[in-house]
Amino acid sequence: MKNEIQKILRKWEGNLRRNGSMDATRFSQVSNEIDCYIRTSKNTQVARLLTSCRDSTLSASPNNDKILRNVRHALFLLQKEINDEKRELGFDVDLGQRQRYEAISKKLYSEKLRFKGNKSLREADVTLMEGRDSRKVRRIVEKRMCQEYHRQNKHRSSYRCSGKARHEMDRAVSYQIFNLGQLDGHANQRGIGTHWKKIVDYSSGEYVMKKKVEYATLEEAQLHIELYKFAHPKDKRPMHAYYCEHCGHYHIGHDRGTETAA
Repeated sequence: MKNEIQKILRKWEGNLRRNGSMDATRFSQVSNEIDCYIRTSKNTQVARLLTSCRDSTLSASPNNDKILRNVRHALFLLQKEINDEKRELGFDVDLGQRQRYEAISKKLYSEKLRFKGNKSLREADVTLMEGRDSRKVRRIVEKRMCQEYHRQNKHRSSYRCSGKARHEMDRAVSYQIFNLGQLDGHANQRGIGTHWKKIVDYSSGEYVMKKKVEYATLEEAQLHIELYKFAHPKDKRPMHAYYCEHCGHYHIGHDRGTETAA
């Protein structure tokens, strides 16, 4: 039930962010799913936010900015609730993809892009590349990851009997796309509050500059600060969100005496 509500909220969030309006299609079905969650859930705060967002769909002059804030707040609280349940069952919500695809990640990172002057695939940032080049990189990653998923799961009897395979392949592609955009050893790129962060690349064991997660709005970045604090309760360092002139999005980071993006 929580996963269905998440899908509804994400669809609303996407429509509000892109089009400035709620999606009123399938309202009867969506309303029934929300009613079912409200009746069975003990999280009164999420239930109250869902009721407010649903009722705003029928308003003659809805306050879309307020609705968007409520949708994002509900998404954050719902994800927190899901993570709590997973931890109680003994699952670590941060593991899985890296261990499963570590071998293919190393192969991908060693590939060269002929159409970019033999530039390393690992350095390609699809969010900053031109549309044609970005699509080429996406096709390369999608082909490699789908082949790897097929190799790992072709022996399963249920492999072709449901939509789970397609979902898992899409998730694997997104994972590798997210990991692109690394620069080898450019320590001078790491300023205070920049587009980059310094990490150890597990495929080579060397320090690289990895792009930070990009958020479309300041509110979205601030919500992820709260999610980070929840997931890392021992980290007491203050954090902030800031605008990055390099990519035109928002990042989050620990305070280092400035909030300026380089």
